[in-house]
Amino acid sequence: MEQDQGQTAEVRHVKEYRITCICKTGPGQAASAISHVGNERDRWLMSCEMVMTHLEMGTAAFYVFDERTGQRSSLGYAKEGGRRPYLFSHIAGCCNAQLWMLNVVTPGCQAFV
Repeated sequence: MEQDQGQTAEVRHVKEYRITCICKTGPGQAASAISHVGNERDRWLMSCEMVMTHLEMGTAAFYVFDERTGQRSSLGYAKEGGRRPYLFSHIAGCCNAQLWMLNVVTPGCQAFV
């Protein structure tokens, strides 16, 4: 008779962060990219690189909420050959423009630690 090893599935709860604003590189330029995301009400700002690290490690989740439609879009990131990694928003794997439609970040935001 096989003995139960007492293994249990580890349940990991990650903190979720709502994104309400973005900071763009080269504002006003056609080729601008998002450099930071943040939350104006909670007054924090995080670099895209830090967001990608959290997503890769599974230590945090990020989302955009559309007040108009009530839809929540998760943040993901892509690393494509020859391109700089970038963040994108999606619902059930279908990319959307919710991230790009957010307010440009205000100077009052602080670096997230």
